[in-house]
Amino acid sequence: MKLLERLRPPQATIYMLELNEGSYFHQHKYQFGKELNTTDEIAEAYRQTCLKMDDLGYEHYEISSFYRKDRPYPRHNTVYWEGDKPFAAFGMGATSLLGGIR
Repeated sequence: MKLLERLRPPQATIYMLELNEGSYFHQHKYQFGKELNTTDEIAEAYRQTCLKMDDLGYEHYEISSFYRKDRPYPRHNTVYWEGDKPFAAFGMGATSLLGGIR
């Protein structure tokens, strides 16, 4: 958060680290002598993050995304949300909307 406060980017996306079963990080989760956070602790950290971002002047607009209230609303994902404009998507699990067909 200190870096975010100093840089004040127009947008920020903040994700919680997920330790998927079988991953390197999951296998070494006790390396530093600390157990994983509980679901309640993770939920509280998310709540606190949202409150802190609001205090810093950011608006919460997606699950993990925030934009500065003194800047224009981000439009980079609106084509997906509105669902009526064609778009092409590529990659694993990607879904396009072309010619009215998803």
